[in-house]
Amino acid sequence: MQATVLAKSDWDLAAIEQFLRVQNTPMRIAVMDSDGFPMICSVWHQYRQGNIYAVAHKNSKLIRKLQQTPQCAFEVALNKPPYKGVRGQAVATIGEQDAASQLDDLLNRFIGDGYDQLRTFLSSRGEDERVITLTLGKITAWDFSGRMQA
Repeated sequence: MQATVLAKSDWDLAAIEQFLRVQNTPMRIAVMDSDGFPMICSVWHQYRQGNIYAVAHKNSKLIRKLQQTPQCAFEVALNKPPYKGVRGQAVATIGEQDAASQLDDLLNRFIGDGYDQLRTFLSSRGEDERVITLTLGKITAWDFSGRMQA
């Protein structure tokens, strides 16, 4: 299934995919909590073959909530001007296959060779990680570069 880019999006699908492939700010995922309010979690991510992949511990609240209700929202955006990013709706599936390998890929992507203590801790839990696969639904991009010229 291919994502549907909303008509008012600043970018087309190719530009959105390129942004998601290279962007290494954490993705925010919004899920519904048991009190009826949304909950937002930030996770490392990578975009491949039309899906966004993330990893979380099997006992995390995020995994529990996505298993209960797989519909979610997400955002990947720059945290510094000029502000731009991608947001949308998705359906999450949770799996165990290659979780440790995916975690290692994310560690390399987001922290590289630094943060040895964090890398060791997270890698030691690799078998307890779960892969979150987001199948994208409606998506849109915004880009304030034109109005944020210095």
